[in-house]
Amino acid sequence: MKKLLGIFLSTVAMFAFGAAYWMTPLTTSFFQSTADDDATGRRMKEMFPVPGTYYLPSPRNPPERVQALHEAGPIATVHIRHEGAPVMGAKVLATGFVHELISLTLAAAMMGALLGVLNTYVRRVGFMLAIGVLIAWFSPLSQPIWWYRPWPVHVVDAVYTVLAWLVAGLVLAGFVKPAAGGAK
Repeated sequence: MKKLLGIFLSTVAMFAFGAAYWMTPLTTSFFQSTADDDATGRRMKEMFPVPGTYYLPSPRNPPERVQALHEAGPIATVHIRHEGAPVMGAKVLATGFVHELISLTLAAAMMGALLGVLNTYVRRVGFMLAIGVLIAWFSPLSQPIWWYRPWPVHVVDAVYTVLAWLVAGLVLAGFVKPAAGGAK
């Protein structure tokens, strides 16, 4: 029961940290703006009639055409959803919380399985930090490499990932620990 409480509280900590982090001006300071969002939105619905992800140049072109267009530029990835939604609606927040809850449940299971070596609070927090570093290194920081995306958005996401897992680890490590009589 104590472990479940730790998972829940670490999820609350991660969720609260994320809310604070993503509300800072730093996280959107590198985004560009269109001259007219209304006109751009209308034009994008015309240019991208089916919701989904578009890559320019399209990989459906013959390979030699893809190569020529890739070298000429521009290169773009467009994710488009035609219907609107609240900026941070209740469904998004609830789904995000559940996603973090499941992620931290998996981390708690791994931590529990490794208690023989994660026998101190500092080691358990370090383990959670290492998970954050691994996730950040592999996912957000790979996007600019493989998909030619600008670095700033992914660096900000990587920093968030590392810090969020550290914050969660500071809480979770106090609950997932060796049985009484073992190391703390």
